Amino acid sequence: MLHFSTEPIDLGKSTIARAIQSQEAYTRRLRNCCHDFEYACNEASVTLPGDEPYQQLIYSIIDKKRTIGIDKIIVEGIGNADLSVRAIYEAVGTRSTLEGKAFTPIRFLDTVDPLRTELANRTLKAELGRGRNILLNVVSKSGNTTETIANFELLLQVYREARPHDWHELVVVTTGRNSPLWKAARSIGIDILPVYEKVGGRYGALSSVSLFPLGLAHVDVVSLLNGAREARDTYLYAKKPSHNLPLASAATLFAATKRKKPIYIHDTFLFAKDLEYLGRWYRQLLAESIGKEHDRKGKRVETGLLPTVSIGSTDLHSRAQLYLGGPSHSITTFVTLNNWPVDPAVPADTNPNDPYPSIVPHIRGKTFAQLMSAITQGTQGAYKKQKRPYMHIQFDHLDEHHIGAFMQFKMLEVMYLGNMLNINAFDQPHVELYKAITREVLAKGMPTTPAAS
Repeated sequence: MLHFSTEPIDLGKSTIARAIQSQEAYTRRLRNCCHDFEYACNEASVTLPGDEPYQQLIYSIIDKKRTIGIDKIIVEGIGNADLSVRAIYEAVGTRSTLEGKAFTPIRFLDTVDPLRTELANRTLKAELGRGRNILLNVVSKSGNTTETIANFELLLQVYREARPHDWHELVVVTTGRNSPLWKAARSIGIDILPVYEKVGGRYGALSSVSLFPLGLAHVDVVSLLNGAREARDTYLYAKKPSHNLPLASAATLFAATKRKKPIYIHDTFLFAKDLEYLGRWYRQLLAESIGKEHDRKGKRVETGLLPTVSIGSTDLHSRAQLYLGGPSHSITTFVTLNNWPVDPAVPADTNPNDPYPSIVPHIRGKTFAQLMSAITQGTQGAYKKQKRPYMHIQFDHLDEHHIGAFMQFKMLEVMYLGNMLNINAFDQPHVELYKAITREVLAKGMPTTPAAS
C-alpha cells in the first residue's frame, strides 16, 4: 500500500488536528456514497471501484474489440479524458516493456494544434491503408467539447474513406447518456460506453474513460480497481480519523492556506519519471476542484492552490534554487518508490587507469535506487533546514494496484479539502465561461489568426 508522512513546518499542528476532527460527518457521507449505485451524490465517483455491473459492461466491449485484433489505440479527448489514461499507461508502461509484456500502443490526441492533428491525420491514413486495425476511442462527457468534436469529425472521415465496410467496428464513443455525441454515435451504429452524470470528468479516472482503453491495451485494470477499493475502504473506515491518510493530507493543505503568511502553491515532486503524468492528472484535479471564486453560501472567497509538478531528480537542476532560496509560499508532496522493478548499479570495480572513479566519491557499487534514495533524503533534509513544509507519499511497488490506490487517495483528499474550505469541489463554472465565449466567437466568424494588439 501507500505510506504517508508529514513535516508540517510552520503550519500549526492544532489547525491540522481541528481540521481532521471537523470531518466526521463528511466521512460518514463518503461511506454512504460508496454504496450509491444510483450515482446521486456529488461524491459518486467513490462508488466506481465496487460497481461490478458497470465494469462488466466495459469488459464486454473490450472483449468484443479484441476479437478484431487491435494494433493500436487512439484516445481522442481532452482534460481527464487524456490525463487519467496517460497517467496510468505511462506509470506502468516502462516496467511492462522491461518485463517483456509491452502493452498495445496508445496514442493521444487532445487539442486542436494544427501540426499535431495533421500528423495524426496522415499517420492514421497510412496505417489504415496498410490494413492495420487502429481503434479510435472518442471521449467527451458533455458530448460537445469543441476540440474533441473537431478532431473526431476529421478522423471519422479518414475511417470512412479507408475502411468503408467496417469502420464503425473501429470506433468507440465514451460520453454522458443522451449527450449530443451519444445521440450522434447511436444514429450511425457506433459502440457507446456511458459516463455517469455525477462523476465529474476529473473524478472519472476509474470510470469507462480510463478502464476501456487501458483494459483493451492489456493494462491490469482489475488490479487498478482493487487498489482503489482497498485504499477507499482502508481510509474511510479507519479506526482513528488521524489514520485516514487522505483526510490528514487535506488537513495539512487546509492549514497551509490558513497560515498567517498563506501558501498558494502545492508542488507534487515525483521521484520517478514515469509518474510525471500522474502529477499532471492531480494538477487538473486540484486546480478545477479547489480554485473557486465563491463558497457554497455565495460569498466571494477566491480560494485555491496553484498545483505544480516537479520531477526528481531532474528539476533539482532547474528549480531547487527557487524552492529552497525563494519565497516560502509553497507546500510540497514528495512521491517516491520503495522498491523499483529493476535496479542497475554503478560498476563496483573499474580499470585503475580509468580517470573517473574519483570524480564523484562513494557512488561505485551503488544501485541507481540507492542513488535516487540518497538524493531524495538530501532534498528533504534541505527542505527541513530551510523550513519548507512538505508531505511524503511512498509506493511500495510501481504497479497498477498502487496507482489505483494513489488516485483514490488524491480524489478523497480533494473532496475533504473542498469540504473544509466550504466550496463546491465538483463544479467548474469558469471553465464553462471560456467555452461559451469560444462558441460565440465561432458563431460570429473570426479571422484566421487573432488580431495583433
